[in-house]
Amino acid sequence: MREYDALANLLESNFHQDWDLECEDEDAVVRQYARTNLQTEIDRAREQTLAFIAAHGLDTCKAFDRHFPSTIVIGSTDEEGRDWLLWLAQRLEEYRDLAPTRPDGRP
Repeated sequence: MREYDALANLLESNFHQDWDLECEDEDAVVRQYARTNLQTEIDRAREQTLAFIAAHGLDTCKAFDRHFPSTIVIGSTDEEGRDWLLWLAQRLEEYRDLAPTRPDGRP
């Protein structure tokens, strides 16, 4: 299994080269992701985002580029990169209730 697989899925499937043509801003991308994924997947992406920050705090931007090439630029400094990833984790938490439920009603 790929390290940070849920985070990679979020980034590669939603923050692709044309994301700005499909959504008005980054916040709209995260809302769209939340509306199309189960809460368990949203929670995994959030947990992996926080784990990534913890593991790469002093080298966030370079580590991000190594793990997630060809996605978005999260910042020009490690501080900006951490701030963007923290913003992402916060939005995932805020929007998790937008997630569809399974036919049995489970998130």
